[in-house]
Amino acid sequence: MAIRISVIFACRVEGNENSRLTNMMRSFTEKLSDKRLVEVLIKFDSDDKGAPAAIASLEPYKSKVDIRTFTSARGEGYSDLHKMYYDTFLQVSPTSEVVWIITDDIEIFYTGTDGWDEYIAQHLDAQYNPVFMFHTFDQIRPYHERTAMETVDSPDGFPMWSKQWIIAQGSLGPIYSVDGWAALVERYVKLHYRIDPRVHLEKLSLHRHIIASDGPGNPRYDILRKKTIDFLVSDFSTQMVAANARSVYYARRALMPQLHKRIAMIAAINYRRMINGVQSASRGAVHFAKRVVRKLLRMTKAALSKA
Repeated sequence: MAIRISVIFACRVEGNENSRLTNMMRSFTEKLSDKRLVEVLIKFDSDDKGAPAAIASLEPYKSKVDIRTFTSARGEGYSDLHKMYYDTFLQVSPTSEVVWIITDDIEIFYTGTDGWDEYIAQHLDAQYNPVFMFHTFDQIRPYHERTAMETVDSPDGFPMWSKQWIIAQGSLGPIYSVDGWAALVERYVKLHYRIDPRVHLEKLSLHRHIIASDGPGNPRYDILRKKTIDFLVSDFSTQMVAANARSVYYARRALMPQLHKRIAMIAAINYRRMINGVQSASRGAVHFAKRVVRKLLRMTKAALSKA
């Protein structure tokens, strides 16, 4: 059994009154059924005096899930989260198929009877295209009902990126709000390419513990959040979103499922057979064959448009 799910988050203890690492790991492993499917990658700051104790607190969970920790410079902290996420993404297992970026102040709730890892694996098996997004929140709405501002103001938090989606983008976005960026790219893909890449995982949800520093009235919320939203809806950002969405769209086409490839191949074979078969046929037979060929080509085009 190979690792299929990579979970990434940052943890800072010193100066963070809302660090809930052990609570998070407990809820994370309670309904985990096969540790061979999941890996957890946690990034700590090198200047965090609370990091050694936090790393030690992970020992009881290492027998339940594969845990890897990384320590590096803090950089700009919160503002550099997107860089940290991508640097950590580069360390995921080669067999990983989906990347779940979360925080250490959440708890996982799963209503299924099997493990949440197996539930995700079942959805992975059901995807006909490897470029997609999983969502655990139930607020997914049609994107034509939401403006860009509404999309970034209330994105579907803590989504899961397929590995191929991140590779297609080349990053997780140019700003720390990676879920907001993902929402904008998803919206563009839907509105301009008529593809909705979102899959809702109904049985899986997250609860985040919010404290005063995470809400209105706190400089990080009022100032940094406003600066972030202003950037996300700027003309420059809109052009970058369009470029990322275009990359995602063409990645989906390039990674066209084998089923659609087979349909196209069968249509091409039938086309050649008909051309060969009607060379000596009557004019009526030729006309009929052309109609059949046109129909097959339309079927092929429809199959390719779904890729």
